Amino acid sequence: DPEVYAFAREVLSRKCGSDWCVGEKNHKGEMVALFNEVRSRCRYTLDPTDYDAFQTPMKSLELGTTDCDDEVSLLGASLRTVGINVRSRIYQTVGQSTWIHINLLAQDPNDGSWTSLDLAAVGKPAGWEVPKEHILKQRDFDVLEKEVPKLSAALNAVP
Repeated sequence: DPEVYAFAREVLSRKCGSDWCVGEKNHKGEMVALFNEVRSRCRYTLDPTDYDAFQTPMKSLELGTTDCDDEVSLLGASLRTVGINVRSRIYQTVGQSTWIHINLLAQDPNDGSWTSLDLAAVGKPAGWEVPKEHILKQRDFDVLEKEVPKLSAALNAVP
């Protein structure tokens, strides 16, 4: 989405005095800056009681509310537009009969390490992870772009 592309670049091109707020090639800093920006713009809000609603990344920014899957979509799309690979991780926690939560993992292009980015863990910083003793099952899924030519055309159209 060209608007997500522009959003991510607006966040990362901010100046703090005469320097960039996030140094160039500081990919962990980029992850944290985008994490913090989404957190500051979007309030965690539960879905309706009858169904799992899903909204696009730009709808999340427009409404200013998200739940865990909306956060994964918005933050994941933002990170991918600046060259950071992401995975989604789903959880079944102790006492739950089904998968109940999803968060994002982001890979630092410099060293290949993965950082947990869980916006639904309100008040917790980037890097916080669901405590092992609360996890019954977890599973990771790579996020891959299926239609790269269409994405490239859309990104080239960004003013």
